[in-house]
Amino acid sequence: MIPVSNALWHFFFYQPYMKEFNDFVNKYNKTYNTWDDYLKAYDIFEMNYIVIKNMNYNYNYLNLEINEFSDIHPKDFHMKKKGYSSHKQKTGSCESFVFKNNTLPLSVDWRNENAVTPVKNQGQCGSCWSFSATGAMEGAWAIYSGDLVSLSEQQLMDCSKKYGDFGCNGGLMDSAFEYAIDNGMCSEDEDPYKGSTDSCITPSLDCDRVAKFSHCVDIDSENELELKEAVSLGPVSVAIEADTSVFQFYSGGIIKSSNCGESLDHGVLVVGYGEENGEKYWIVKNSWGESWGENGYVRIARTDSVSDSGVCGIALQASYPVV
Repeated sequence: MIPVSNALWHFFFYQPYMKEFNDFVNKYNKTYNTWDDYLKAYDIFEMNYIVIKNMNYNYNYLNLEINEFSDIHPKDFHMKKKGYSSHKQKTGSCESFVFKNNTLPLSVDWRNENAVTPVKNQGQCGSCWSFSATGAMEGAWAIYSGDLVSLSEQQLMDCSKKYGDFGCNGGLMDSAFEYAIDNGMCSEDEDPYKGSTDSCITPSLDCDRVAKFSHCVDIDSENELELKEAVSLGPVSVAIEADTSVFQFYSGGIIKSSNCGESLDHGVLVVGYGEENGEKYWIVKNSWGESWGENGYVRIARTDSVSDSGVCGIALQASYPVV
């Protein structure tokens, strides 16, 4: 056992949020190798705790809470928990969305139609793009075949590099769709997620291809009405800006334009839309585990505009695969 010096006892006694920190440590089974690590974690926790209190005061329409990420500095969190390569250009191989201006339902939720798998967790790897892509493919295949199958992010991580993806170092959903169109997709069971990039070898090469796709579709940028129509047909991959503390500590409510910008850095999946007390929103599946947000989901404000990038840039880079 590491002896506790008088200086450390003084530290424990005078820190204003020590009780909250110890509750956090116990709740999430946190361990730290040294006292220096422990003290550093407390300092970050205290900073985040104050940020959460201030944001809850300023954004009374949101719920932000201490969660398992509360001992992580925001810069470190957003380096490890995203991975959308906004600097990379799309290849242009996806077809353009054909807007039909149909009368659309007031609300859609593909979770209720057995077209959305349980929330997954990308861990400490910039692989959000692969989870967004598999989510869109899972939805398209389920709607087509009636069979909801969890598809392999690891296959995309390991094998779509020549299509322009970089495993834990980021990628694009369109590039993942291109790979799937050419190669078909393995199930999660046959090629499970490891949270790291490997060579494209067995099982990624030798698995049964349980889902196949013919092409992909890009929705016009800055057109939420097209995005709404596309979501009425199935789940859609989108990119958003998620590099604010609002996302790190989000636990409920509808995120608005004041909470984020349009510098795309995170791939997620729109699985529906709805309205609450006159506030329109998108239902967005994230890949940070079920303990984050609203059981792994976030609601982002919706405008239905035909000339706007959308809150957090949600209408800038939307696309989906077709069986």
